[in-house]
Amino acid sequence: MPVELARVDQGAAVALLSVLTRHPQDGLPWIMELIVHGKAQGRGIGKSLAALAEDRFRAMGAERARLCTFEQMSSSREFWSALGWRAIRHNTRNENGQSVMVMEKSLVLA
Repeated sequence: MPVELARVDQGAAVALLSVLTRHPQDGLPWIMELIVHGKAQGRGIGKSLAALAEDRFRAMGAERARLCTFEQMSSSREFWSALGWRAIRHNTRNENGQSVMVMEKSLVLA
């Protein structure tokens, strides 16, 4: 079941988080999209929404989660890597034939 959340600031949506609680191919939860408007970036909104998704996945009993990001978007790769996500597949093609990197994160708290 996809879940979407928008972060609103002064009446305008500034961020969107879309998750899939169970991917049909691997059964894992996935972050499908995390978008923060350019003017709202750098304020911790993306980090906060990523943490929210991870917490919800943990509450469902998930031990790991996945996402994909475009290979060319170094800022996105760096963002997710800084939050503890690691690349598990490179140059994978998404449903539109675009080159993406699949990333995964353990949700088990130490």
